[in-house]
Amino acid sequence: MGNKAQRRVTILLSVFNGQAFLPQMLFSLAEQKGVEWQLLWHDDGSSDQSVQLLKDFASRYPGRVSSGQSSGQKLGIARAYMALLREASVYSPFMAFADQDDVWLPFKLYKAVQALTSITHEKCALYCSRQILVDTSLNYLGLSPEIKKYAPFPFALTHNMATGCTVVFNQSTAKLLAFLPNPPEETFHDWWVFLCVNAVGGIVFADEGADILYRQHARNVVGTTPSFLKRASRAFKRGPQKFIKTLKANVEALLQAEDLLPAPTLSCLYDLQAVLASGRLVRYIGFLRAHFSTFRRQNIVETLVLYLWFIANAFSRQKL
Repeated sequence: MGNKAQRRVTILLSVFNGQAFLPQMLFSLAEQKGVEWQLLWHDDGSSDQSVQLLKDFASRYPGRVSSGQSSGQKLGIARAYMALLREASVYSPFMAFADQDDVWLPFKLYKAVQALTSITHEKCALYCSRQILVDTSLNYLGLSPEIKKYAPFPFALTHNMATGCTVVFNQSTAKLLAFLPNPPEETFHDWWVFLCVNAVGGIVFADEGADILYRQHARNVVGTTPSFLKRASRAFKRGPQKFIKTLKANVEALLQAEDLLPAPTLSCLYDLQAVLASGRLVRYIGFLRAHFSTFRRQNIVETLVLYLWFIANAFSRQKL
């Protein structure tokens, strides 16, 4: 897979009171095979021993571990990762997101880099995968949901299939994100990267394999479940207002970088912006008919709920 410089991966890690699981995560990071890794971390205001654990880890791997310039500031998850990404994008061919409480299998990064090196460096590309779900003691709970074949943009506006702890992307993607605004408040870093890569016509590798132990515990910010019924219930409870608010925010954020977007993406975004602002049912239905094959989610039930929420906004007079 080329020389060491071509296999270098900068791992971006934001921590917050993560001392319970952080040592296992760092150990699994150090055990990665077939790549040259380096770690860039941010502490989001921890009050436990997380920072000391990271400093101890750095002392064991001199020259490979460093803290971001904003470390210690409370930025929130998405902004913390975007700050780290902008610092890392100038010196590493590949970047990977990491969570503080997972365990990586030894060839996690190697598989991602192997997939991404098949793409020309000028093309934005992103790798993601399924996860092995475990409890706090790493007991097996099941596999994360199957990653079905995704449709082109605007699919990414309605669904994120790139779970952050599995995401690896190339330098072209990092450079793109450096020019884009921070993600909207409603959107996490992983969804934003997935959305932006799709918006510019990039490549997404969705690996049906699983090379990460993804802990499920009470402090998960997002988490997941292998149960379709539980996922559907969560989606339903979020309700149409939250969905429409997030959709509008993502559309507006992307349009801030219209010079970087291809014509088909721009056309779709402007159509969607006009539809959401109109409140006219006929325009909502017209948009769905025009984008039926791509404005959807990964299964028929979730897609029907999406359409109901979308059309319900036409009847709403509430400003979101």
